[in-house]
Amino acid sequence: MLVLVNGLPLFSKRLVKDLNSLDKKNTYFFADTYYSSWQKIRFLLLLPFCKIVISFNGVSDQSGSLNWVLRFKKKMMMQWQGTDVLLAVERFKMGSIQKKYIDNAIHFTDAPWLKDELKEIAPNIRILNFKHLEFQQNSTQYKNQSVLSYMGKGRENFYGFQAFKYAAEKFPTVAFHIIGSDGKGLESLPNITFHGWVSEDQVKRMMIETPIFVRLVEHDGNSISVIEALGNGCEVIWSYPNENCFLAKTGNELAQVLKDVMLLVENRNNLPNEENYLFVKENYQKEYVIGNYIKEINEFANKK
Repeated sequence: MLVLVNGLPLFSKRLVKDLNSLDKKNTYFFADTYYSSWQKIRFLLLLPFCKIVISFNGVSDQSGSLNWVLRFKKKMMMQWQGTDVLLAVERFKMGSIQKKYIDNAIHFTDAPWLKDELKEIAPNIRILNFKHLEFQQNSTQYKNQSVLSYMGKGRENFYGFQAFKYAAEKFPTVAFHIIGSDGKGLESLPNITFHGWVSEDQVKRMMIETPIFVRLVEHDGNSISVIEALGNGCEVIWSYPNENCFLAKTGNELAQVLKDVMLLVENRNNLPNEENYLFVKENYQKEYVIGNYIKEINEFANKK
């Protein structure tokens, strides 16, 4: 069985590679119909021969590629991730949403709150994870208390910079690190260090050395950086509820939670959180996550 995948390239390419590595019965092909004219042509050429199309992004406006999917009456799965949910909700409220693709697809997301946000648009949406990670247990003792966060360059306030700065001001002797942003144009503090864009290896090293990871983004999916931090044994403070994370949304809340979390780390003799590592090991193994995804694809393919 041929399965075509289109959507956001970063996760789509990774998913197709994972599916092809574990599923020997089906063939998966990614076509970048968002940014490549040639890939759009390849998608259309392969479309008559496929059984399922996976849109690795929820689509709520016009799509030339998905118009052809409907025309050929192909089965379609949609995997909603984050910004696509915001756009769909906004269009739904404005009365401008295109529901012809949504009404002719089955729907998945990997975050409970995204499922809740989409309940009026896609009421039968279900949770299906596609992200996986593998870690060696981190047992390195932390040298000092420090805090790490990722913030997109130019979008620092969306990623909670003002709350982060407020907390840094309350703990002037604690080092606060930001990756992703170089801090240009921002009023900062002496104990906040901007590292700019760093490699994946450096991110991992920083997570191994830093006991606390903070993510206070305004709107989020099931963040891969949160999963990475948990897998490295960090204590994680997030603006979304998670059984292994601490919840905070404002600067005052972050400062209060940081006080408790730093004490927790100290009482653990400055060692990583083994329970967080075991949680990721159990729930985010490739064979488990992708195996479930393959199961859903096969069940959908065989459904009358």
